[in-house]
Amino acid sequence: MKSALLSRYLLLLATVILVGAGCKKIKRTENSVTVTTKGGETPKSTGGKGGNASFEITPNHNGIDIDSCMVYIKYDASVVPINGQYDDSTWAVRNEKDKTQPPVAKFSGLKPGNYYIYGKGWDIIRSVHVHGGLPFIIIQDNVNTNHIYNLPLMETEHE
Repeated sequence: MKSALLSRYLLLLATVILVGAGCKKIKRTENSVTVTTKGGETPKSTGGKGGNASFEITPNHNGIDIDSCMVYIKYDASVVPINGQYDDSTWAVRNEKDKTQPPVAKFSGLKPGNYYIYGKGWDIIRSVHVHGGLPFIIIQDNVNTNHIYNLPLMETEHE
């Protein structure tokens, strides 16, 4: 009886050790999670300034383009930042020469990588506060591309 119980504990201990040894070490910082790679591996490119790609973001709420909207960007992120701090922001504005064009928030000089875009504004037609965000990725093949996206927004319950 003792040997069967002891062998079960040894099997469980061996499983825990194998699983723990096979995992990558993770370093945590305030704003991000960094995975440490083994020697010889090249790290993945991370989103941020210093490239030739750009985003043109049009905030939209139920089919209506929102021009009273501040658009925020978080570099090297695919989710809302925990601390609520973004790396850059700009207003969505209409083209001065052609007012029929939708309002656009422009971010340029971006490298390949992950980005989280968030918008917060006012739907003047429905008189409601709106907000929303989505992750976007610039892949290595599109380093010189202008990416044009609609950012869907939803009504804010409490403002």
